[in-house]
Amino acid sequence: GQMEESLPAYEKAEDLLSKVNSPFDRLWIDVNRVDTQIRVRQLDAARQALERITDGALQNQFKWLLARGLSVYGRTFNLGLSFQETLEYLARADRLFAEIEAPSDRVRPLYYQAAYYYGAGNDDEALKLALEGLRLTEGGDPERLSSLDWLIGFILYRRGMGDKAV
Repeated sequence: GQMEESLPAYEKAEDLLSKVNSPFDRLWIDVNRVDTQIRVRQLDAARQALERITDGALQNQFKWLLARGLSVYGRTFNLGLSFQETLEYLARADRLFAEIEAPSDRVRPLYYQAAYYYGAGNDDEALKLALEGLRLTEGGDPERLSSLDWLIGFILYRRGMGDKAV
């Protein structure tokens, strides 16, 4: 309910921007709206937004926005990328966040990569990425800590280390 109700707020923000030529602000609105679009299954709109975000960020050399847009592709397979393309986008997002020294922003693409590698049966790579994400997670982000702990627990359990997974 509330997620769908937030979409008109993004439209209103876009209307306010119609009088201002600010590529950053337009992309900022898109990068925030796209998560909601994915949650409410507006996947065509989300795909179009992600294309605008990545194209616009590249054109304007907005590295953080480019990395943020690329990292969103890991949220769901339903955005039309192959498994390999998704991993490439996530790895690129992680590299960009590292390059611009945004360690807390690296956690999202690291977590998604770890989850995909775990799903593919590559526990070594999944564990490496998840532990790196855990290392970078700030104590004030219980949702990320919980997600990473959950994933690390599954990886350790599958490796026969259930006693360490608790």
